[in-house]
Amino acid sequence: MLGNDPDTKEQLRADFEFTRLAIPRRVYTQVHFDIMAEALIAIKAKAHEIKHGYKITWEPPILRHFQASLAAVE
Repeated sequence: MLGNDPDTKEQLRADFEFTRLAIPRRVYTQVHFDIMAEALIAIKAKAHEIKHGYKITWEPPILRHFQASLAAVE
């Protein structure tokens, strides 16, 4: 989300990386939250097996984190 360095065009690196989980109010039941929690726990348990990430292949000039195109890093 930091974008690219204006001089080098290289991706700026953040000190921390966070994931935001936004949940609309009055839409989901407790069962939905239980399923999400189980999925997140399973992902965390397998985190050491995840070797690939994603890279941005295209980005708009502004608000790139909403419209960017991604490709798996091999």
